[in-house]
Amino acid sequence: MHEFTETTMIDANIADVWRVLANIGDIAHWHPGLLDSHQTSMGTVKEGSTRYCDLGKGHYLDEKVTVFKPLRTLVFRITKTDLPFAQADIQFELRTDQSKTLVTVTPRYRLKYGVFGKLLNTLFVQRS
Repeated sequence: MHEFTETTMIDANIADVWRVLANIGDIAHWHPGLLDSHQTSMGTVKEGSTRYCDLGKGHYLDEKVTVFKPLRTLVFRITKTDLPFAQADIQFELRTDQSKTLVTVTPRYRLKYGVFGKLLNTLFVQRS
């Protein structure tokens, strides 16, 4: 598995950041890489909830919430996609810093195509 971590400080309290993050169907409203998104499961978001993300140019992600710890951790697993992922989880961790929130995002993934997938990772994913 490969992984990398990105962190950012958001000038908002942790409850407000969590509210936006946990509204899983609206990720396209704040994620610049998405054209559209919506929750595909019914009811309140929890472990097992699902969403669809339209990346444009015919690319998509179906994702499932695997960890839901309010105000702390949210993990999504890509369950179906046309991208070359054999497996992928995206973890969001929140920590409060006075009136701001530190958000840490860690994708963990394995690409399809064996040795060729490892080469793709080295040439394209890790350089992004």
